[in-house]
Amino acid sequence: MTLSLPSTRQRPIFALAQWLIAMCVIAAAIFTGYRARVWQFNVTEPVHFYSDVTRNWLWGSYTWANIHDKGRTFFDTYDDLGIQSRERNPYTDYAPLRMAVFTMWAASNETAYPDRHYRFSDFKTPTTRDFHAFYVDFNATMELIGAIGAFMLTRYIVRRSRGPADEAEPFWTTTGVGAGLAAAMILWFNPAMWLSAHSWPGGDSWIIPPFLWAVYFCASGRWFVGGMVLGFGALFKGQQFIVAPMFLLWPLFQGRPTNALRFIGGVLALFGLATTPWTLSYVDDLTIRHINWLAVSFVTCGITLVIALPLLLTILGRKLQGENGLRPSLRLLLALPCVLALFWPLLLHVERTNGTELYLSKDAISLLLFALVLAVTLMAAFIRPRNIPAVAAGVAGAAALLSMPLFNTCFAWFDAGYLFGTDHWEVMVMGQTSNLPGLMERRFGWHGDDVINQVQATWHFFGYTIELTLRKIFFSIYAVLLVLASAGVAMQHRRRSRRFLVAICTPWLLFFCFPAQIHERYLLFGAAVAAVCAGYSVGMALLGIFLSAVTWIMTMNVLLSDGLRRQAWDGFLHNMYPGLFASDNTFAHKLQRFLTGTHPDIGWAVLLATGVFFYLTVAPLWVRNVGRLNHVYWRCSRSNCRSSSRCRPHCRRLIARCWWPSPSR
Repeated sequence: MTLSLPSTRQRPIFALAQWLIAMCVIAAAIFTGYRARVWQFNVTEPVHFYSDVTRNWLWGSYTWANIHDKGRTFFDTYDDLGIQSRERNPYTDYAPLRMAVFTMWAASNETAYPDRHYRFSDFKTPTTRDFHAFYVDFNATMELIGAIGAFMLTRYIVRRSRGPADEAEPFWTTTGVGAGLAAAMILWFNPAMWLSAHSWPGGDSWIIPPFLWAVYFCASGRWFVGGMVLGFGALFKGQQFIVAPMFLLWPLFQGRPTNALRFIGGVLALFGLATTPWTLSYVDDLTIRHINWLAVSFVTCGITLVIALPLLLTILGRKLQGENGLRPSLRLLLALPCVLALFWPLLLHVERTNGTELYLSKDAISLLLFALVLAVTLMAAFIRPRNIPAVAAGVAGAAALLSMPLFNTCFAWFDAGYLFGTDHWEVMVMGQTSNLPGLMERRFGWHGDDVINQVQATWHFFGYTIELTLRKIFFSIYAVLLVLASAGVAMQHRRRSRRFLVAICTPWLLFFCFPAQIHERYLLFGAAVAAVCAGYSVGMALLGIFLSAVTWIMTMNVLLSDGLRRQAWDGFLHNMYPGLFASDNTFAHKLQRFLTGTHPDIGWAVLLATGVFFYLTVAPLWVRNVGRLNHVYWRCSRSNCRSSSRCRPHCRRLIARCWWPSPSR
């Protein structure tokens, strides 16, 4: 007699009812979340960080004036700046898509605010929501996209990790829908994200959706698409690149370098090709933009080599040596002259200016050229035909980016969006940041404007002198831990463990805790991504909510740091809610005094929580599955099983799986 489990398939009417209820709940949550964001903006109007808001508006207005009034283009804004002095004020550190959002914001207010203002002294930012409508609605849209990404990622990982024993569990558990909805709701109703996007308001929440979607595509095997999504996110904010090494080390630790190659191809394809209006052009003394045909030829040669050379070598190898093709040494010998024949005439015309030599010395240029020729040779010689499209797109983007230092194309956009912010603020921490450098500064006296650049040690390496400063030491700690965390991400993904959801949060938390020059708002990246921990356990989801609360505390402390803003908010709250707040209330002052008392010692709790995330990322969980082990022994005790030579290796694999990490945890 054959025993079977009762069927868990539900009637169609019940399944339809469940989905209708879910859709109604989702629609109500979206509407409620949007109305709550509108209320959040209005109730915190006096404490908005208007210095940032004004700078955003002014640069958007300046760019819109270039387009609308002067007949120029969006790309000319960065060229007008040139290489910025680090003491310049006002300055801009906006990546291209971030500048584009502010330009569209200025264009949306063209009718209501037609006057152009380019200096802080000329313009006072209106406080009405109508003026900020495009900006804050764009923030809400990005948050909604991030919530959908959290749902998709959590649902996929939960479904991927379930085993045969989970088939009898309820529908909402086995399909991951329940865990995905929980993650989406936690992210959509995250108070720290509301404060950052609608009370500051700023664009820090723009980092989270591209990261979640990039992880989802990479976890599901679509590495090229994942790279494109991450490159798209980096066009909004450069902090996206700070965790990009995780996506490269993840497949390398799994022994799948092809996936890493596809990811790099996706990043370079979108990021490099999206910036070609700068990288393949230059501006003359009359501010007229021209195409740099030398750079265009450089990109064309790279694409031609990667597409045509592997096919030619394959055809030639089959003609000369049959189906096995050419030996690796012969492929290299044939590929290298072809690469040099196409690239070298272009490289002889390399032009360097003072602006370029600010970041690349002659030794760096020579090393860059050598690495370029070697990399293209190896890819052209050994790339498989199925990987040619991804690699060709990546080579095109990389060649476009390399045109900046090699052929004197426009460099100001890269300096403003990705270099200026890293060396403009030479301090241990920014604002009320409670991390390791903040603790060192406030509790151990490591303060001063130049303390992070003080040389702590000197290391001589092959004729080069490396000076270790506090800035480099703190970042080195982060780099080492990031490598270990990436190994944990690869391990949890390979084992189909739900701990993968915890592991992807760890790099962002490490980024906040250890490097110097960190703003208090940057904890939002890890705290918001931690919403996906709802797919792992309730405890880790609650720990992510705690980190969101810490982010809210630090951000609100900065907003209330100005006494005039606190006084204005007290009066505003009395006018809005006279029954709750008296005319002489000091709510803002009391709240700010409480929040100030948490700095910087709440950083110890953040470090401890990060340690929990890091441990669950790198530590395997071995669980002895007694039920499956007994089933294997019962199966092997049958005479027909013991007599089969093929069954013994199969049973040994089953026994080994009984000691495999638990798929659900």
